[in-house]
Amino acid sequence: MARGLNAARKIKKSKKNHIWSDRYFKKRVLRLKKKPTHLVVRHRVEV
Repeated sequence: MARGLNAARKIKKSKKNHIWSDRYFKKRVLRLKKKPTHLVVRHRVEV
């Protein structure tokens, strides 16, 4: 990893790419716990 005074851009980019390997981050950002509303089936009683 770069350590110089002007290395911030490279470090920032590297962190941004590697954070996606963290499973908890990925679940939180992609909102995988919430149920999708378009898949919820609603049954209605026909009279």
